Amino acid sequence: RESLKWHNYYVQMMISTHNRYSNTDPMVGDDDDYVERMRDEAHPSLYVRAYPSTTGEEVLGGGYEVGLRVWENAIYFYGDGCGGKEHTQHISPKVLNMSAHTSYVLGVDVQDTNLHVFLDDVFYANFTMEDTVCTAGSIGFVTSYADVTFRNLTVANSSTQLFDGGFGLTHTTRARSKRARKAVR
Repeated sequence: RESLKWHNYYVQMMISTHNRYSNTDPMVGDDDDYVERMRDEAHPSLYVRAYPSTTGEEVLGGGYEVGLRVWENAIYFYGDGCGGKEHTQHISPKVLNMSAHTSYVLGVDVQDTNLHVFLDDVFYANFTMEDTVCTAGSIGFVTSYADVTFRNLTVANSSTQLFDGGFGLTHTTRARSKRARKAVR
């Protein structure tokens, strides 16, 4: 698949978070530790330099996660299977006060070992990726304990538009597992 060879590119999409799960959700049950952890970690994510699962299924195996932690007012980075590096960039509510039921245009510029993150065309965070692992790959979506809508996806490099999927994709996770993953290629 050609998209697995993508190295430098820009991804833009609209993300809307609707609800995060609570202990009143029948899928959650009454495990208070689980409920607390789940509420803290609720967020939608875009994966860049993503690679497929080794199970042979059409699911995401890993990559660099860029999470929009709306309820923490933060952008979360994680090298899932890509060195494990992790960082959370908190944003002052005076600068941007994220909230559920609001759509944000998420832009991620992937250049060599750098990720630059934009929300509604304003730069908010950067992250340095490992230079020896996950040096190319596709994109994918992840939801963690939240109902999310992803739409208006565009992927481009400096010379051409690689993918324009001006589609509406509503992807939610309703299981006790930590994440629901969807690979896009």
